[in-house]
Amino acid sequence: MSLLLVTFENQSNNKVLLEPAQDVSFPLSLELDTLVDAMLEKLVEIQGAGLAAPQVGYPYKIIVYQVLEIAKNFRADWQGSLPPTALINPTYEPIIEAGYTDDWEGCFSVETQMGKIRRYTSINFQGFDRLGNKVEGQASGYLARILQHEIDHLNGCLILKHFRNDLPFGSIQEMQKLRQEERDKK
Repeated sequence: MSLLLVTFENQSNNKVLLEPAQDVSFPLSLELDTLVDAMLEKLVEIQGAGLAAPQVGYPYKIIVYQVLEIAKNFRADWQGSLPPTALINPTYEPIIEAGYTDDWEGCFSVETQMGKIRRYTSINFQGFDRLGNKVEGQASGYLARILQHEIDHLNGCLILKHFRNDLPFGSIQEMQKLRQEERDKK
């Protein structure tokens, strides 16, 4: 199964990005099991942090994510690498007392903009593995950011909705330059 990324800018097929995804039931159908494999392969291919089924044109509550070793060069809140992982029907609850952080985010489904996004620093998350076993955990730092971003996709929410006037956002080229300037000052 070959997957193509759906983008907000391509209005001919972006509807799947803007609507809530459907719950997945177990056991997984052959189609959905194949989709999970293809999403994991695509994630590795594009060297991304995460990918949600709507981003590849499927309206299901499936995300895949990983934390690459290289991310420690760009993320102060990197806490270790994580292999490609699938989570089905995921949800999260913020750990309010841990606060929030503002950090850079881009999105494979938003080709023209990126910016700083405010996210909860720590979350409790749950979902299911592909066999239907319950998965629960606590995530902090960069992993918490990844999970919040991908779960947003399942709710029809893109990073565009998180841009704030008090945090920088704009064209990818301008924001990458600003981000590099920030790194150079450290």
